[in-house]
Amino acid sequence: MSEANTFRLAIARTGQFIDSQGRPQSFSEADLDAIAASYKPGKLEAPLVFGHPAVSDPAYGWVKGLKREGEKLFAQIAQIPDEVRKLVQDGRYKYVSMSLMPDRKTLRHVGLLGAAVPAIDGLGPVSLSGGGDAVTINFAQGDGKMPTIEELQAEVSTLKIEREGLKEKLADAEAKVTRLAS
Repeated sequence: MSEANTFRLAIARTGQFIDSQGRPQSFSEADLDAIAASYKPGKLEAPLVFGHPAVSDPAYGWVKGLKREGEKLFAQIAQIPDEVRKLVQDGRYKYVSMSLMPDRKTLRHVGLLGAAVPAIDGLGPVSLSGGGDAVTINFAQGDGKMPTIEELQAEVSTLKIEREGLKEKLADAEAKVTRLAS
């Protein structure tokens, strides 16, 4: 797995995490081994992409192999254009997100993340200058789309309104308890 112009990225690690849809997920060394063992680039290569794209978006590199070392799963990625390496070097895309098929063993793609928060923390930033470690996992299911900033802001606003309503109900209930206790 070491050819010129390939880059080794950590794309997962063992542990328990919350995926992009709020569900708990966990990976053991055996799970990472199963992902690596099921990966057959000669049959179907997983692309390196930006975020979690639609089916017709272009690839910006190709996963040539997967290997677990200790508690991490590494991807060997080749054919990355200079422009993409520069975006990573400039800090525009600091993390990666591994997307799996619903069987949790088949690699769908490795997505470079810009503003999105990775589900797996603690693996460090992406480096396309040699053999650097990277991060993360999205566990995308269905269309694999990440919410937009506007969608997240709308959800936060809805939750704030809901929180205020719950505060009012709590105050009403406390007042009722006080009246009944008197």
